[in-house]
Amino acid sequence: MSKNAIKFIVVSLILSTVVGGLTFWLTRPTGPQMTPLMRRLTDGVTKEFGEQVPVHRKVETVYILLNSGASRTPEQEFQAGLEEAVHKSGRYKIQDWKTIEKWLEQEANKVTLRNVVNKYLMGKDGTINEPTTLEQLKGVIKELDAANYPDLDGVLVVDIKEFHEGPDEDGFGAKVSVEAKLWSKREDKFVAEVGPISDEITSRLDLRYLQHNAGQTSWLLRFLLWVLISCGLPWGGIQVVRAVLKKRNNSATFTLLGLFTGVSVILAWPLLASFGTGGGTVVALLIAAGAMGYYNYDAIEYINRRLL
Repeated sequence: MSKNAIKFIVVSLILSTVVGGLTFWLTRPTGPQMTPLMRRLTDGVTKEFGEQVPVHRKVETVYILLNSGASRTPEQEFQAGLEEAVHKSGRYKIQDWKTIEKWLEQEANKVTLRNVVNKYLMGKDGTINEPTTLEQLKGVIKELDAANYPDLDGVLVVDIKEFHEGPDEDGFGAKVSVEAKLWSKREDKFVAEVGPISDEITSRLDLRYLQHNAGQTSWLLRFLLWVLISCGLPWGGIQVVRAVLKKRNNSATFTLLGLFTGVSVILAWPLLASFGTGGGTVVALLIAAGAMGYYNYDAIEYINRRLL
């Protein structure tokens, strides 16, 4: 290889490392992040919520009111996911505060804006806040109706009842729960509801908990541990191997070979595949079975020829 080619490769590697490092640093998430396990719980609950969004024949256009008091990023992500699930359900026309605020800021609606702010949205510290309760929204809607605002038929009140990452935040005891009620302007009452929809980790043997914990450990360390144990089986049990070989019984020898290989495959599931269940896991376990089957056969054959 020419010196120019070597220089090109070295410079390319350095530039790739620098660019990759800067990209990671600039695009890295900030603030508290939802753990993969909590994301699995929230994704499942969000999907089910989207399928069960309550409907009523007299309500077509709704305002979504999310009651969570969320201040942490993970719960805010869950809140945004629930709102998106309502949109994707296609069961309503959705009105949000930005749309209403834009309408109120038009010159012809200044009086209504002043009434809405003074009566319902002015905080004790003088700040103007979006509606956060159904009672505030009822008052706002009454003012909007008086000003001939385009139809707003009801309010979907979504209440995040629980968002708990577990006492030790390791996933055990984690729970997510949400429910919703549909308030109808025409009937001035709740006319439909759903939930609570929830999911939680109640056992340390829950497959999702096992997968999460395995994923928190370095894959390289788990791989080295698997290699150490799997490759050491024939040698750690060399006395058993010798006893079986001395019987000169092929069935017993192949049973021992299958036992060693089976233990390696069983260990590969948590250590290499992190308790995975997909097609990739099956392929990985088959590869591990083939590799360790060959290795164990070779080890037993070596013991038979040299160490018996």
